[in-house]
Amino acid sequence: MKKRKVVSEKNLPTRLPVWSSLIVWLLLDRFNPPGWAWGVVGTVFVFFWIVAITDIFVREDVELFKADA
Repeated sequence: MKKRKVVSEKNLPTRLPVWSSLIVWLLLDRFNPPGWAWGVVGTVFVFFWIVAITDIFVREDVELFKADA
């Protein structure tokens, strides 16, 4: 079977963790864990958001497919 070629994940733009944050918040609300669990998960997601937003400002976009002109 021939392998298909795809763009590497490291060449894709950063996606903000909106959906994962929303899903985890809904799960925590549904299962009603203790307060310390909210704190741990919240701290991890704050870290994810900081890393994602920082990456947007410090990255240098490179064009993969250069036009032959």
